[in-house]
Amino acid sequence: EHWLLLRALDRLPDEMRTIISLFYVDGLRAREIAEVLDVPTSTITTRLSRARDALRREVEELRAPAEVRSSLLADIDAWTR
Repeated sequence: EHWLLLRALDRLPDEMRTIISLFYVDGLRAREIAEVLDVPTSTITTRLSRARDALRREVEELRAPAEVRSSLLADIDAWTR
């Protein structure tokens, strides 16, 4: 599953990959990311939502067993809660 996520992340534009990394890997909140990138918090929440959607699409497009893709997509959906 991890390799699939890494491949999907690698296919995202740099801006999306950066926001996902800052939020999920570094644990920054949207407000903190906004300060780092010098943009409004609402811009970050919008970009984060778009990045998650793009990540879902990338996972769906990768060639991997259906059960692996389904599991990873469920994990991504859980992140948004």
